[in-house]
Amino acid sequence: RISVTGDSARISVTGDSARISHMADSARISDTGDSARISVTGDSARISDTGDSARISYMADSARISDTGDSARISDTGDSARISHMADSARISVTGDSARISVTGDSARISDTGDSARISDTGDSAKISDTGVSARISVTGDSARISVTGDSARISVTGDSARISDTGDSARISDTGVSARISVTGDSARISDTGDSARISVTGDSARISVTGDSARISVTGDSARISVTGDSA
Repeated sequence: RISVTGDSARISVTGDSARISHMADSARISDTGDSARISVTGDSARISDTGDSARISYMADSARISDTGDSARISDTGDSARISHMADSARISVTGDSARISVTGDSARISDTGDSARISDTGDSAKISDTGVSARISVTGDSARISVTGDSARISVTGDSARISDTGDSARISDTGVSARISVTGDSARISDTGDSARISVTGDSARISVTGDSARISVTGDSARISVTGDSA
């Protein structure tokens, strides 16, 4: 379970197969669920997809979206970007400028607030604290070790199934595990996640996203916000 914050990137990953939240200059992305539940927000697009059957709703300028599935409830509203997610073991809330996040599940509790980006995560195997401009984060658990330092926000996590590195202004993140591989690169915010049920790629200003998994394939392209989802239940 990982949360990363840098000059232009806030990322949290939790779950069996890569639950991701990413924030760049123009993109906010969260992916949660067994088979690729995704929420993406760009210049004028906020998208949330949750549920066993990949339910998606998209609204541009007003960008207020709520999608509810078997185990997830998400709401995202405009400038303040308030998000709440509830699953069997996770509850998340995010609020705008201060970006407050709390997650509560069997083993994870996370809170993130604003400019100082304070994060605390407590669970069976993870404890995270992040404070201030330098965004220093340390996580220690049975399978996770995270360290973040300063403006460049370099993060590395090593565990049974996760390896993450994050570097500075470009916010490059890579996570490799049994079910998740993630890479993010700065202004263009390129993200790739590959796992048993989810493959995601995102590219910068155009916010191109593709997800491929047992039940969901999603592609989104920038200003035009083109989305396609294909899967067993799609």
